[in-house]
Amino acid sequence: MTDVPGYPNINMVEGDAETHLKLLSINAGFDTGGGTQIYACTTYGDKKANSYENYRLPTKVQYTDPSTGVTVYPFPFGFDPREATEERDYAVTGGLKGSVAQWKWDLSSTYGVDRNLLFTLDSANAGQFALSGTPTPANYYDGLLKATQWTTTLDLNRDFQRRPLQSRECSVRRGVSAGDLFDRTRYS
Repeated sequence: MTDVPGYPNINMVEGDAETHLKLLSINAGFDTGGGTQIYACTTYGDKKANSYENYRLPTKVQYTDPSTGVTVYPFPFGFDPREATEERDYAVTGGLKGSVAQWKWDLSSTYGVDRNLLFTLDSANAGQFALSGTPTPANYYDGLLKATQWTTTLDLNRDFQRRPLQSRECSVRRGVSAGDLFDRTRYS
């Protein structure tokens, strides 16, 4: 172990993962006249990250030849696998809002997707190597996490103001609100 580069500090798990982000957001709206507004917003994000996992000892990946009894260690100094992700996330919102007869209303809909690819890098398949002694791939695709969501909301509200009974009293504001939500969320 003393021959391993960086000894005695050989575990490279420290701090936050290395992360590269690209983000975009666009927000727009305009009045259509008559107290109604149209608005839209879109967001996009792309993130790539990787972090070291715990140091693996040289004995983690080994093969013993059954005919000679010789054990082979393909990583004589051990190795430092990494976990990596590639994530893409976006959402689009559109809506209308306005007021009618002192009631404010807002109708909007949003659709979004989050897709996250998972990888293991700079590693080895210890079980496969132990069976055959054949070198294994170093990088693996581990899977996909994906979520989609579509929501639509309708919000209504109205403020009422009570006048003070005496000049020293403060006015009191009261309101009524109501709303509804449609939500379809899927995970895979």
